[in-house]
Amino acid sequence: MNADLTGRSRLPEPLHPDFQRFVDQIAVLQAAGAPKWDRLSAEQLRAATKDIRKAAAPVEGVERRNLRVAGARGPLDARLYTPGGGDAPGPGLLYFHGGGFSIGSIETHDSIVAKLALASGVKILSIEYRLAPEQRFPTAHDDALASSRWAFDHAEEIGFDRGRIGIGGDSAGANLAASICLDMRGDSHRRVRFQLLAYPNTTILGSGGSRAVYAEGYYLTLAAAHHLFQFYVDENTASDPRIDQLHRDDLAGLPPTLLAVGHCDILFDECLAFAGKLQSAKVPLQVLTYPGFIHGFLGFSEQVPAVSNAFQVIGRALALGLDGAGSRDERHA
Repeated sequence: MNADLTGRSRLPEPLHPDFQRFVDQIAVLQAAGAPKWDRLSAEQLRAATKDIRKAAAPVEGVERRNLRVAGARGPLDARLYTPGGGDAPGPGLLYFHGGGFSIGSIETHDSIVAKLALASGVKILSIEYRLAPEQRFPTAHDDALASSRWAFDHAEEIGFDRGRIGIGGDSAGANLAASICLDMRGDSHRRVRFQLLAYPNTTILGSGGSRAVYAEGYYLTLAAAHHLFQFYVDENTASDPRIDQLHRDDLAGLPPTLLAVGHCDILFDECLAFAGKLQSAKVPLQVLTYPGFIHGFLGFSEQVPAVSNAFQVIGRALALGLDGAGSRDERHA
């Protein structure tokens, strides 16, 4: 099913059977007394979710190197993924993990990044930006911007071809990626080649449309999302253009973009609305939508084998985008 870019809400769609089994398991656990995410502190959430995306065994075929990169106020941990272990300079991607700006790490997203590196043949630098509530807005944004600039300035050191560097992420990490691409548009010395946005959270505001349709029973609930958001922003900062890209009118000049989202995601409508604004701004764009897929689907390829195909499609698009083929104005499901 192709999705239009109007951001219109729909009746609930059935989940993919494997995702249905997953959310059914969550319901059983909660019925037995497991607390819902919106009732946990950030520290408790980190403990409860640290193994959700963890692979049964480390993804092989990719070399990992831990290093330190510049953050806004000091060094940050990072992990460089090199598929095939090649040392020659090549295309590279800065990657920011999801987690509502409050949870997640390079460890929780190790499998996602490794699989994306293998599927694309692209070196990926995954960044451990600082989290809320210990560090509220705009700390994550500032860390993302500083580390992105660092990657361009140290491209030779990490094996990136300086002319073929992209920025991407998933969920809140995709929010950071989109914001950094906007910040870096005028930087002639650090030109972002490609933007990869997996189910991006492009606004904190709003509760209608798909946020209402999939508010409960589809893994990420609306209550949990807003619970995470309030750790990072308050009512005065939620509309800041560094975090609320959906309501910006200055999107022209962004790099070619791939946006991927599942149909059964509270963020589906805002993702399509943001894609529509990119399209109106003449940004080369490819939108991938996945019927029956939930928010965060890239983290569930072991439970849902169909996700492996999504990695291959997204990986090919990333490789083509960084090699200059760009994203075309098209839609796929």
